[in-house]
Amino acid sequence: MKTPIDELEALRAELIEESIDGERITIVDKNGKPRKYKIKDYAELCVYTEAIRAQADATVNIAIEVESDLVQVSNHFTNCEVCAEIEGRVFSVSGNDPDFDPYDFTLPLHPRCKHTLTVVFRELLEKYGVENYQ
Repeated sequence: MKTPIDELEALRAELIEESIDGERITIVDKNGKPRKYKIKDYAELCVYTEAIRAQADATVNIAIEVESDLVQVSNHFTNCEVCAEIEGRVFSVSGNDPDFDPYDFTLPLHPRCKHTLTVVFRELLEKYGVENYQ
């Protein structure tokens, strides 16, 4: 199994082959604007993003396996407009829980997003008040 360091090195080697000068690569962003990145920085960004995505996918799978339909997004007291709406909230994996919105998005929401998921159990939420997590 490849480690994140192995993945980073493989991506870095691939990017060097595609680079302008062996140090920088041009990436077209979602708005169609070309942006130049240092290869090391871009490779780290890609690996970090995929690690967060893998963690979120694994958490959803664990929730299903332990028969919990609920996951909670971490809370970092962000000032990010993209994340503010979901931060600290609990979501229903199946989308069938009447008290919680469906988990119908994928983490990370944006590059360098630090939010992760945790499995939560209804019994625990009820102890502290479901309304505090909606």
